[in-house]
Amino acid sequence: KRLHDALQNIEGEADKLFISLVMDLQKRRHAPLTALMLRDLYDLLERTIDRCRTAGNIVLRIVLKHT
Repeated sequence: KRLHDALQNIEGEADKLFISLVMDLQKRRHAPLTALMLRDLYDLLERTIDRCRTAGNIVLRIVLKHT
């Protein structure tokens, strides 16, 4: 449970960072291709972290079911 809570906190911080990075990307003047590449990279990282949270939720349910 402690590790699951830590994972949830990390995911929440990652979401805040993602929003901050996207806002910063819109404020700065980047070449269009660079902006698109950065946006796609940020999106992939955000999805990766979300998948880790989902995996953590599944592991927690399995552990709780078998304890």
